[in-house]
Amino acid sequence: MNVENKLKQDDSILNFYKSLLRVRKNSEALQVGRWRTLIYYPYEHLAYLRETKQESVLILINFSYEKDLGLDESIEIPMWEVLLSTKLETGKIIDLPEKLQPFEVSILRKS
Repeated sequence: MNVENKLKQDDSILNFYKSLLRVRKNSEALQVGRWRTLIYYPYEHLAYLRETKQESVLILINFSYEKDLGLDESIEIPMWEVLLSTKLETGKIIDLPEKLQPFEVSILRKS
């Protein structure tokens, strides 16, 4: 595919990757934060936190169809800002999702 065409498509993998790099550049937790896994044996989901004293970022990835989100480690943070997602609106404040949509990738920051 032509890069010029992909740049024009808001939902292209190229534009998602560029957004992902932008989110990482603007997040101390994603650059230098400690890693804390929330699912010990990931099979259908991957969930982990990157944390510094100032910021907590939650990464949720679903490798299958719609599934309940089951975490092995509980997290007490009730509200999250969507930094980037394949399914959720960027900037929206949400509760921790109970379900992940098919093949969803969401990056959330403690609100």
